[in-house]
Amino acid sequence: MAKILPDFDLKKVHWVTDAKGVRTLAQRLEKAPFVVFDLETTGLDEHAVTGGKANGGIAARVVLASFTLPPEKRGQTPPTWVVPLSHPDSPLVSVWRSQYRTLSLSMKKNLKLAGHNVKFDARYTYGTVGIDLSQNLWWDTLVSASLLDEEESHRLKDLAQRPFGVNSWADFDLRTPGAAERVELLRLGEYAARDTYYTYGLLMLHMAQLAPPSLYEYQSEREAELTAEGMHPLEWELGRIFETVSMPTIRTLCQAEQRGLLVDTEMLGAWDTLYRVLGAVEAATLCLKILLKREPKPQTVGAAAANWLQVNDPHALEAWATIPKNVLDIEIPAACEHLHPKQFPPFGDVLVNDTLAGMYTLAPTSKFFKALVAVAIEGGELKVTATTPTGAPKWDAAVLGRQARAGSWAATELMDAKAHLKMAEFTRSWLNLITPVKTIHSTYKVGSVVTGRLSSSDPNMQQVTYALKPVFIPRPGYHMVNLDYSQLELRIAAHIANCIPMIEAFQSGADLHSTFAAEIAGVALEDVTKDQRQQAKAANFGLIYGMSAEGFREYAENSYGVIMTVDEAVELRKHYFQMWHGLEDWHNSAKNKVRRDYMAVSPIGRVRHLERAMTSWNNSERSKGERSSLNAPVQGFGSDLMQASCALMTGNINGWERMQIPDIHIVATVHDSVVLEVPKDRWQECVTACQHVMETGVLEYFKKHFGLELKVPLKADAEVGTRYSFADIG
Repeated sequence: MAKILPDFDLKKVHWVTDAKGVRTLAQRLEKAPFVVFDLETTGLDEHAVTGGKANGGIAARVVLASFTLPPEKRGQTPPTWVVPLSHPDSPLVSVWRSQYRTLSLSMKKNLKLAGHNVKFDARYTYGTVGIDLSQNLWWDTLVSASLLDEEESHRLKDLAQRPFGVNSWADFDLRTPGAAERVELLRLGEYAARDTYYTYGLLMLHMAQLAPPSLYEYQSEREAELTAEGMHPLEWELGRIFETVSMPTIRTLCQAEQRGLLVDTEMLGAWDTLYRVLGAVEAATLCLKILLKREPKPQTVGAAAANWLQVNDPHALEAWATIPKNVLDIEIPAACEHLHPKQFPPFGDVLVNDTLAGMYTLAPTSKFFKALVAVAIEGGELKVTATTPTGAPKWDAAVLGRQARAGSWAATELMDAKAHLKMAEFTRSWLNLITPVKTIHSTYKVGSVVTGRLSSSDPNMQQVTYALKPVFIPRPGYHMVNLDYSQLELRIAAHIANCIPMIEAFQSGADLHSTFAAEIAGVALEDVTKDQRQQAKAANFGLIYGMSAEGFREYAENSYGVIMTVDEAVELRKHYFQMWHGLEDWHNSAKNKVRRDYMAVSPIGRVRHLERAMTSWNNSERSKGERSSLNAPVQGFGSDLMQASCALMTGNINGWERMQIPDIHIVATVHDSVVLEVPKDRWQECVTACQHVMETGVLEYFKKHFGLELKVPLKADAEVGTRYSFADIG
């Protein structure tokens, strides 16, 4: 068997050390059919400035760039160029920005760009030299690797070991700010050259494995070749998904990341202060309330501390050691059992200080938290009802929520304090991410979630609470629009399961939750109560993937506040599968298939490999694999619908420009929703057009490429406002 890639030869790497060499390379780039490129940078934040909060105060710079081009003849070594830029030993250090801009302009001239996590390099290029390469992004080997096997590591050095017979090459720790400029230049250049060289090899390998349709003039030619290679017909569709969904998504997300979200920094700063103070005050007040259950009841905080310390309680010693001395003289209200943080205004003044607020951390490992819960347990205000694998008491939202609903005031207040302190962690991290122009730029990851869903970080947009969403605002001249697919997973599940009652309900526009609530309560649709609908909603979302009655009971309580016994959960589960006839058959069929094939496939061919789970000796692992065979095709296809819709409305799919909506800008996407900025003077037109793409256009697109006809209609709800989550326009 011929080698996929000749051995890497450092002697064949071309070093570019002057402006003439840059111009020569730029000309080569303009003539090449594609190029694999990679940047070594001073950090991950392309907006970092000297002395700023981001990247340790080190400015964003491109330290070195590497390019690998296809060889002139098959079998030859692909040529690689290394261009040292801001590295202190580079001959181009004083002109690095202008020289890299020259190369970037050449890459923008219709050149197809490939890389491993290529979106990062394109985004960094835009942030440092202002050249938008998003439309040129053609192939990302990280994404193609995740499509081929979502279970394995997608690190470049791990992926290259088996096919190319190489061990992991010198991998410097470049995670600290400015590290790339401290590595010896020749060693850094070799490292970067290997990166693009082996990425080129992966590109050739993945092109053969995925065989995207655009590589073939006729579809029959593609099918004949894939059949000859012994590929399963299901695997054919991965190349189609990569080309029609994954890479258009990369281009779309690159543009969204480059634009970023505009932040109302004053509002965010106010929330940050409020959450830090409120969380700390609540924690300190809770400590006092637990302490004051003991006799005699003191008049001041200092007296309370003295009484507690007299008990010689080690937990009390630890807790009170954290309380500042100038708080000890605060007078305690007589009605101490109704103590509330608002009755302690001096706390706010004291605890606004970062250091003091940090003392009242509710991290499970902190001394304050351990002391607090130990004394609360001793006094009967809290109970240990669950433990971690190491045997420590568990105090997550589910545990505290159950105790709060059972009447524990301590659990209720502890949940509030924990929630506020958690929000303070978010707001503080966001303040450190804001650029000098008051924008924040989340990073979206394609392929990091095994089902095909997107994830994000810095900030994680999925963790933005309803209260914090309004800190994100549109740019001048724009409104902010949130478009959200309504009950997308239920619609897809109805399609896959061919659940006729659910399909008919969606086709008629009925409220699925009210319809089920009326059925199980035996009342008319208009007589369904809020509580009955909430119970039905918990069932519709909780049982769709085959949850057990006991699991459903816990899910309904923790996620929806619906309390029921196990027997009631069993009965409701029975009604659920009777009402939505077809779902149980789908569950059984999917489980039988995954036991046989060790994989689950979405309606357009996205594969979820489950061999590891299904061949496990562990029963719970096999059960988890069976549940994954139900939810992975649904979540994966839902994500593909959302991603393709975004790419269509922003014009990132060749041949489908007619669905592009001018002047709209995607700034965020969260699961089944997308957040956009639309022109104020055309917002109604833009929203209508976006809804058309999400409800109708994307189905036309999938029918064209995958022959898929969805049995249920799609519905996209819109909120238009002056801030994210506001619906104060129209």
